Amino acid sequence: MRGSKDDVIYGVSAPIARPEPVGRVAARRHLVQVVDRARLYNADPGRLLTIAEIKVFGSYLDPAPGYPGDLDLAVSAVQRDSDRDLYVRKVLAYARASGRRFGAFHELLYWPARELQMVLKNRSPAIRITDEDISKFTDRFEIIYAVSEDPDAIPPPPNAAARR
Repeated sequence: MRGSKDDVIYGVSAPIARPEPVGRVAARRHLVQVVDRARLYNADPGRLLTIAEIKVFGSYLDPAPGYPGDLDLAVSAVQRDSDRDLYVRKVLAYARASGRRFGAFHELLYWPARELQMVLKNRSPAIRITDEDISKFTDRFEIIYAVSEDPDAIPPPPNAAARR
């Protein structure tokens, strides 16, 4: 048994039917592609969030030979606008302009964060993304992307609010 329900990192819990394990070469390819997509996302002035940091953790970091299974990523994002009221107005306009249908009001409010995860995953079942602070659960992780090291990224304001 892998652990109790209290050990679950939300957003990374196992689905009912897991896809085939991903090999190391494929996992590395996915990792490089996620970083590329993060760079493009952060350079886009039309986005409402900035990806502050991406950490890889889990079986990908296991030095033992074999299949990592999937690629576990922790993504932290911040709002590009520090004025909360203005940000909410922008989010509502952004969600409506997306052309998507939302079943509930809160889905509109969370659309930028949901879209960010969709962009990073690029429909890959091998990539698992959480917005939890994984340092509370493990000390085995690597930072693979930081906005501070991306010269093409639109920097967030100094007092940017974190998205969780």
